[in-house]
Amino acid sequence: MCYKRIMKAITRAPRVNTVLQVIQLMNNGMIIVDACREVGVPRSTFYDICKRNPEAVAKVQEIIEANA
Repeated sequence: MCYKRIMKAITRAPRVNTVLQVIQLMNNGMIIVDACREVGVPRSTFYDICKRNPEAVAKVQEIIEANA
């Protein structure tokens, strides 16, 4: 059981990192289509990651806002 949680966390991190990269680019003025293209992820995948990991995305956004 613990192994499954660890593996899930490991596979989730790169996806959330992708979202973080897109959000950072958008905060710098890039539109979502261009930000997704720059990171190399389809826009639909970006939205899917956000939908499946809302807590992680919210935490990332809080950190970005706190450092702005």
